[in-house]
Amino acid sequence: VLALSQLSRESERRENKRPQLSDLRDSGCLVGSTPVLLPGSGCTRSIESLAGESGFEILALNEATFRFEPQAVARVFRTGHHPVFDLRTRSGRSIRATANHKFFTVDGWRRLDRLTPSLRIVAPGERGTAGAAGCWAEIASISPAGSEDVFDLTVGGGLHNFVAGDLVVHNSIEQDADVVLFLYREGLHNREVDRAKTDLIVAKNRNGPVDDLKLVFIDSQTAFREPYMDSD
Repeated sequence: VLALSQLSRESERRENKRPQLSDLRDSGCLVGSTPVLLPGSGCTRSIESLAGESGFEILALNEATFRFEPQAVARVFRTGHHPVFDLRTRSGRSIRATANHKFFTVDGWRRLDRLTPSLRIVAPGERGTAGAAGCWAEIASISPAGSEDVFDLTVGGGLHNFVAGDLVVHNSIEQDADVVLFLYREGLHNREVDRAKTDLIVAKNRNGPVDDLKLVFIDSQTAFREPYMDSD
């Protein structure tokens, strides 16, 4: 399956416009104060305080067994400042997330803006420990909650979710992809650079190396051709 994705506007705000994985749109994000469960210590830390860290473990739901397993975190990062919504369950759990953040329902993963009161989503059980089974929490309400800085994390291994805010949430969109490619033309942002020069950035490759490939853009044909050679 080949899919295209827009980038967030964060890349336009940076001095270096070169795209990166965290610029992918529609990955979904959580407010900085969202507590993330750390099974090693049994404590929680806000996702904002974890930004920039890696290698620690979180809990993730194994959809095949419906039980929680520890998984290593590859990275935690800020994704921008976006409108968020407050989701509350009848059991008193709550979380604030962007409209596109996904939650695990009885019908599979579904975006927050496609959830409605009375639907059930997965949450950890009483203990929230490795090996424990998941339980169902019924949504009581979803309401706008202003705009905040939001964050996401990438889970290592084969599971694409983590426990945050005492609920099970999906992680970034790039986690699902086997390969992520970006086309970057620096000349569109810097007049001193040839507009035809293009970097094909292999930012993620699940089964091989990442790399930058040098191409030239043929404007009259809307096509990319042979690699260009830098003068130095």
